[in-house]
Amino acid sequence: MPTFVPFLLRWTARLSAIFVAGTYILFVAGELFSRPSAFPTQFREWSGIFLLTAACAGMILAWRKELTGALVSLITLAAFGVLIPMGQPAVLFIAAVPGTLYLMDWLVRRTLTGPVEA
Repeated sequence: MPTFVPFLLRWTARLSAIFVAGTYILFVAGELFSRPSAFPTQFREWSGIFLLTAACAGMILAWRKELTGALVSLITLAAFGVLIPMGQPAVLFIAAVPGTLYLMDWLVRRTLTGPVEA
């Protein structure tokens, strides 16, 4: 396998994570600074906010720990999808791209270097 593939995978994952997390931050900022929006009151709303924030935190964590960050991101997005059914699941698939790419990056790098013995 060419050596640029892991490099390309890692940086594609990082750039897509910046895009997804940045978009989420813009949505949150828009909700905080717009007057007519109501403050979340239900458990379901707070859990959705927490899960999406945890998914973005997983994407940031994956910069250093690919497997851990990817799993945090993908598991919290799956929990969000189960807890809050959306009319357009394509949004969740787009948000899952960085986690999937980080997981692929971890698998490719592990395959190239061989299993680590404890």
